[in-house]
Amino acid sequence: MSTPGRTGRLLAVALVVLLTFYASYRTRQRAWVCDDSFISFRYAENLVLGHGLVFNPGERVEGYTNLAWTLLIALAIGRGFDPVRASEALGLLFYALLAVVLALRSYNRSQREGGAFLPLAACLALGMEDFHVWATGGLETACFAFLALAGVLLVRAEDGRLLFCAGAVLSLAVATRPDGLLFAAVAGAYLLTAWWTREGRWRAWTAFIVPLAATVLALVAFKQSYYGELLPTAFYSKSAADPYYAQGIFYVGLFFLKNWGLVAVGLAIVVALFLEGALRPPARSSEVLLLAAAGGAFLFYVIYSGGDFMFARRLVPALPFFFLVAEAGLLRLRRPKLRGAILAGAFAAVLLPYRLYSGETTRISYVADEPRFYPPESIAFRKLQGEEVGRALEGSGARVVVEGGMASFAFYSKLPYVVEMTGLTQYSLARLPISRRSIPGHEKEATPEWLAENGIHLRIYQDYPYVGPGKTGRRHDEIFFSNLVRARILIYSDEVMGKLAEVPEVDFVPIEEALERFAEEIVKGPPETAEEILTYLDGYYFRRAGEKGRAEARRLRALVKEPAEP
Repeated sequence: MSTPGRTGRLLAVALVVLLTFYASYRTRQRAWVCDDSFISFRYAENLVLGHGLVFNPGERVEGYTNLAWTLLIALAIGRGFDPVRASEALGLLFYALLAVVLALRSYNRSQREGGAFLPLAACLALGMEDFHVWATGGLETACFAFLALAGVLLVRAEDGRLLFCAGAVLSLAVATRPDGLLFAAVAGAYLLTAWWTREGRWRAWTAFIVPLAATVLALVAFKQSYYGELLPTAFYSKSAADPYYAQGIFYVGLFFLKNWGLVAVGLAIVVALFLEGALRPPARSSEVLLLAAAGGAFLFYVIYSGGDFMFARRLVPALPFFFLVAEAGLLRLRRPKLRGAILAGAFAAVLLPYRLYSGETTRISYVADEPRFYPPESIAFRKLQGEEVGRALEGSGARVVVEGGMASFAFYSKLPYVVEMTGLTQYSLARLPISRRSIPGHEKEATPEWLAENGIHLRIYQDYPYVGPGKTGRRHDEIFFSNLVRARILIYSDEVMGKLAEVPEVDFVPIEEALERFAEEIVKGPPETAEEILTYLDGYYFRRAGEKGRAEARRLRALVKEPAEP
């Protein structure tokens, strides 16, 4: 592969082709969709239906972090495609484009410098399991990684038109994820220094900045006018402004523990360059410096913000930059046998990762092997649950909250008002203070006070797969939908529950029966217990039940025993 001449080039091409077939097989085999992607799907569907770019019609909250990706999904839905299948196809497309960019970069460098064609970066991206996993998943990961890499690489162009393209591509990266600004900033800083003393620098800078500045200004104007906020809910729910270094370092370390070979290969290249006397700082305008700075800046941000609860996902956009840096170092080695030995280690990194998640282990210190949580049967069951509850509550005006991992339920239910428990779709929830650091992005939860203030009627539990009343019978605040879904009644609304009483598949304790149970407890219990019951029922039913509620409150209060004389 590293041997000069036609034979080496053919071997390199053959290896890329072989790994392409392997990657095609593995990505299709590992194709999946994570629950978080259904947040974007619900936004996209509401946009197509004419409700706007919202999670709940009539309520403008930026609960997604991938605007361009959400718009792509909306385009697919508008054309009649299923969003799950559309996200899978788009993810695979952008993963393929990422590999093509890496391979072309290696080929162009070999042509320009007259050296060997050594597509190490493309081979690593095609062979690594983590790239196969995040080629799909329903999220923008592969799309963002491609746009970031392509935009940064285009900054090396001498042609002003290509610099304009670099700014445009990085603009798309920023529109895909706000942290695309990191790559844009590194590219802009590089362009500023590389062209500082060159003729035509103003034209070059202008060509790059104009599309980027126009996009950023348009995004700011849109967000402020449409949502009244500059940042999405995820910025607050993840407390992104607060450093979480310990978890971020653990997140990165866990990745390199699995992919141990990458560390070994990197160290081997550095040691080999040192022994050959070829280890020297890159020039200020070199491609290696640009690539290292782009990957390094994003890596630092990942560490700063605590990584992610999904294994490897946040690192995928940074890895191609480091792969190209390693490839450049390998090309500087003079001895073909040494190159071959290091390449063998690189492929060991691809083919022999350490299996962190095996057996029953699905989460290590808040970092999850996310595909294991969402096999196809899990998503199919959430769809069944969502459709069942959606039919039962149609037209009832119910406001529901769902627990974590139930965005797919929210999407398939088509309910007009759904709250995600951890604040991903509500600013007031996302801004709640963190009591202690734990799973990044899932450290906050709707309090009973918040649920009451926002008039939430039902809390949908994430029971899976079968639910039903316990042996002790039904609780007064439990409700079952065909034994598929268990929920808790937070506010008993006569309108909502009256509608559900007409659905044969729904089982719950009517308020009249519940009040009689409480009446017996009031009669039998001390005055302190009676006051606790009446306070609870005031929020559960009386306060929102009009004259009927006030009458029932008076009836039950009349049952309270007078305190005994001291």
